[in-house]
Amino acid sequence: MLHATLFASLISVEELFRVAQRINAQIYKPVEIYTALGVFFLIVCLPINIFAHWFKLKYTRNLSER
Repeated sequence: MLHATLFASLISVEELFRVAQRINAQIYKPVEIYTALGVFFLIVCLPINIFAHWFKLKYTRNLSER
């Protein structure tokens, strides 16, 4: 669900890449800029994914046979 709502969120991937391209046009260091963008994206998304997975495990039933 996170990935489906991420593109409709206030900080979308397209907007992040547009800002990174503007910064890259001024300071030509694409490796550092896009690496920072990827790290920022992970810092934002990873805790949300972990929290959602924890909620899923805690509040859903396990219907598999044991």
